[in-house]
Amino acid sequence: MALWHKVRKRLGNSEDSTGCVCSREFSNNEGVFYEDYFTRFSLLLLEPGEIYFEDFSVFYYPSGSSEEEAIKRKQRGRLKICSKSILFDPIETVYPIIKFPLRECISVSHWAGSLMSRIDAKGDVLAIESKQVIEMKEGNTIAPYNFRREKTKYLFSFNFVALNFVLPELQQLLRASTLKPADQKAMINSIVQSRQARVSFNTSWLEDLHEKIVMETMAKRITPLCPVVKCKLSNICRVVKRRYLLRHVGIEVFSTDGSHMYLIFNSPDERDLFYKQIVQQPEVELEDTRQENMTLKWQNGAISNFEYLMYLNSLADRSFNDLTQYPVFPWILADYKCDALDLNNESTFRELSKPIGALNETRLAQLKLIPEFFQSSGEFLLNSQNLPLGCKQDKTKVMDVEIPPWAKDASDFIKKNREALECPFVSERLHHWIDLIFGYKQRGHEAWKADNVFYYLTYEGAVDLDGIEDPNERASLEAQILEFGQTPKQIFTNPHPQKQVTGVSPNVSTTPSPISSSVLNGLTHSETGTENQANVPVIKVNVDFDDDPNHSHSQWANMDKLQRATCHKLHKE
Repeated sequence: MALWHKVRKRLGNSEDSTGCVCSREFSNNEGVFYEDYFTRFSLLLLEPGEIYFEDFSVFYYPSGSSEEEAIKRKQRGRLKICSKSILFDPIETVYPIIKFPLRECISVSHWAGSLMSRIDAKGDVLAIESKQVIEMKEGNTIAPYNFRREKTKYLFSFNFVALNFVLPELQQLLRASTLKPADQKAMINSIVQSRQARVSFNTSWLEDLHEKIVMETMAKRITPLCPVVKCKLSNICRVVKRRYLLRHVGIEVFSTDGSHMYLIFNSPDERDLFYKQIVQQPEVELEDTRQENMTLKWQNGAISNFEYLMYLNSLADRSFNDLTQYPVFPWILADYKCDALDLNNESTFRELSKPIGALNETRLAQLKLIPEFFQSSGEFLLNSQNLPLGCKQDKTKVMDVEIPPWAKDASDFIKKNREALECPFVSERLHHWIDLIFGYKQRGHEAWKADNVFYYLTYEGAVDLDGIEDPNERASLEAQILEFGQTPKQIFTNPHPQKQVTGVSPNVSTTPSPISSSVLNGLTHSETGTENQANVPVIKVNVDFDDDPNHSHSQWANMDKLQRATCHKLHKE
């Protein structure tokens, strides 16, 4: 019973629907080990661009005490090997995750204890001597990190592998941390390529005996890694070419069953070959999401403003999987002080024909909104876990986001934001904002006239990273692109057509759209991710409404009698 209590405590007293704790059992000569799937480790704990390699089961022996005391206080957990750091993730959540930045490490070596040492009984003890460590998530609480700056030696004994299997690579990574950023990146890339060359595809992962490998290449997945990701060809509904760090080397694959991937290749040629191989497979049937169809449907009210903006974000290479190109939405409302929101009052809204920074000097620091402000539960506005987020200038604790008087709560705030986005006033003027962000006012003389100019490195084509031979210059430019983000890809070179507003109030819902086919992120609520994974809204848009019994076709009855009012040209790659 005591062992069962310890397992529940380690899991944070979490149980599944049947009341059973999920665990898997391992055993060795020292006793019974229970390894569960709960972990506090996340790729967000790493530096930007850092690579996570693998982890090992270890015991950590606290420093600053005798050997007997260290054995009594030893902590079991996983030692995470990354390209720029080593992390120890204890199983017991009361202890903090300890991060060892390799640039702060003095040595990583084999520890040879005394002849009678019980810690070094197997000879597989790793010693990390560091000038500084970072403690995170102590007590499984998200809080500011604790930086401990003191020269200390930390001991780890490996449970299932020999130290000689791990130590050479750790020492290579330690040497890389002493180099200049560009040289360090080159050395890490060599290590990565060496590891990739030693890995062969396991054919047992194939669906059946009749399946064959069409193409095999190396790629990087931008989202958190899983052991094996399967995406059936028959379920693929969209394959979208993406740019990553202003290079056309990315591709995003969407599936109807939620198996989606965002991959980065080494070159545009490899990416294009992968794309060609997928679309040529007879089992693949892609949705028709041509830009002309979607614009016409939006003009005639067949899809909502929200859905059309999500489509344009996807067309402009915006993705939930790339934080430097996260989807953007307009800041709609200007009145956050009144008690009741009047969507018929023109002063309630901001002017969509100008960038928000050009409205007045006080708005220069304002940013655009994200899709979660229009389709979510509003939970991201609440500090529901009472996290220690620090204090404001008036010494009060940072808690929930302050909601305007016209909203009852966070959920109502999201609902009213969505109503404002879909109202006739915004619908009549939304094409002006599209011109600024995705259209002809994004670049050139029109952008200067509209005060719509951003840092030059954020624009596609501003720099050719593949043509830069100096590794330090390239590393510097990549860091700047990651820091500043990227402007959306220009889609339109002529003014965008205006929406035909009928005056009928749209049926607004902040719940995920029921329409069947995905357009942008491919993330679903049923997908199980890592701990504390953000609840991303499901964005789905259909270009064929024949299967939707709830959709009205009255707006399409006179399609053959329509005359062209305006035209625009799609800016293709």
